[in-house]
Amino acid sequence: MTAIMGLKNAGSVAMPLVVLAAIGAGAIVLFSPDGGATGGHTPVESVLVAPGSVTYRDAGQFSVGGHDIDAPLATRLVSVQLEVMKYQVSAADYKACVDAGACAPLDRRQTARVDLPATGVSFLDATAYAQWYSRQAGETWRLPTNLEWLHFAQVEGDTAAAAISGQSLSDRWLAEYRSMAARGKQGEPTVQPRGAFGENALGIADIAGNVWEWTDTCLERVVLNAAGNVMSRLDNCGVRALQGQHRTYMSGFIRDAVAGACAAGLPPDHLGFRLVREPKWHDPLIGWIRAIVRRFA
Repeated sequence: MTAIMGLKNAGSVAMPLVVLAAIGAGAIVLFSPDGGATGGHTPVESVLVAPGSVTYRDAGQFSVGGHDIDAPLATRLVSVQLEVMKYQVSAADYKACVDAGACAPLDRRQTARVDLPATGVSFLDATAYAQWYSRQAGETWRLPTNLEWLHFAQVEGDTAAAAISGQSLSDRWLAEYRSMAARGKQGEPTVQPRGAFGENALGIADIAGNVWEWTDTCLERVVLNAAGNVMSRLDNCGVRALQGQHRTYMSGFIRDAVAGACAAGLPPDHLGFRLVREPKWHDPLIGWIRAIVRRFA
């Protein structure tokens, strides 16, 4: 009986010790050099997006027998939780990077209003900002892939195929260009304050706005055989996928989409970006610690 009582007492003491150990481990993680505690850094407003799958047409140019075709439909899994900036990076945020000497000044004068998204930004500018911001935050923030953008944007991933039997891909692209051009004349070409275009179902703002967003996805040129098997695949990382009201591709050094280098479709009105946070090894640990603390609070 004495032994049994001793075990019970030991168990009652062990549980608080586990909780304390968990809290201590969490404190070490949170305040370690790469744990996210940085002096003077204000965390960005973000949205957590659960893992999930996306059905879409792969980013790239596909051909069979020398003829362009629609990219095959694919279902891909985003296997990790994403932390996504709720708003596109603002003009004021980008100016802070310029003032720190880590980003190149934009070609044209742009007001650094807090409520306006940064525009006139190339892929190279966006990646430079991501590297600078990551150093400030003590975390890894980066451009999303095309797949990740479609996942958190909650929009159709270019799943439509040719609607008219016998219509060539080039004819359909021309028809889509004319349709988008007609819609564009009715749109709002002026840069609007962040949040002006509303939020999607996940609470992410301005997905439907007039600022297209850079992704990290390279343009692929893929040759298939008649059976649909890949015969060759070439990545052209000098050209990146842009997402917005439609997907398009653009050279990474271009800042003004209207001036040229848009590979397909109607040129975007403005070029901007938002970032996602690369998951850390200790994210599951932090979640476990918070669950333990809530349970025994």
